[in-house]
Amino acid sequence: MHAADPLESITAQRSADTAQGRARMAGPAESVLQVIQPVGLDPVIICNPTLRQALGT
Repeated sequence: MHAADPLESITAQRSADTAQGRARMAGPAESVLQVIQPVGLDPVIICNPTLRQALGT
């Protein structure tokens, strides 16, 4: 998945929900956060600054 494409992030989250999982992003670009946060997806798609944090949460 390309980190700069919020639509792919939403598709990934839906797939994760179907599999009883959670979608996490590691180091999302500022442009991605500018879409995810205002529309209220930040509680659904967990954004972490680093891959280590994304895998550990």
